[in-house]
Amino acid sequence: LDFAGPVICRALTGAICTALESGGYAVSDQTLWRPLLWSIPESPHAVTVLSNHLARPTNVFLLGGAYVPWLKGSFAAPLFAQWLRNGGTVEEAAGGLLHMGTNAAVALHLLVEVAETGVASPPVYPIQGPHRSGSDPVANRRSAAIYAIGRVGVTNSAVIQALNKAGEAGNDKLRSAAYLATLQLELPISEQLQTWA
Repeated sequence: LDFAGPVICRALTGAICTALESGGYAVSDQTLWRPLLWSIPESPHAVTVLSNHLARPTNVFLLGGAYVPWLKGSFAAPLFAQWLRNGGTVEEAAGGLLHMGTNAAVALHLLVEVAETGVASPPVYPIQGPHRSGSDPVANRRSAAIYAIGRVGVTNSAVIQALNKAGEAGNDKLRSAAYLATLQLELPISEQLQTWA
């Protein structure tokens, strides 16, 4: 169904919603979620089904990287923010918040926490899942949050502290994210980042 296009997917919205609501369908499978996004925001039923899914951060996955302009609204930010507490979806949730700009300011405190620790507390799902060999999953989650902080565009003392902490880290991915976020927020470049860059 992913490649069926909007006309077919919208025609199947009722059946897709019923399948997702019935619980008989594996919610962790993205096969039905992506086609459902074609019906948002036009279909109130599709919006309700997706909102109900986003309201449960204990689910195994968020949306598999599928974002639509509808998710940029300010009402979606609190739903995405709670997924920062799910260790398996932190990077995806940060990526969704990144696209929301200042609408994601309500999640800024959680993004800062993820930027410092790798997951917001209290965690709601065990941190697991595949990651590339040799990669550092905590650094990946932290850097995703730092990139999102830069795009949210709101600065406070906690943001500055998180960027400084990332700049002092011995990880180039964190330093790169901190450097970019610092530029996006139009903050002065710290001494650590000047030396690194």
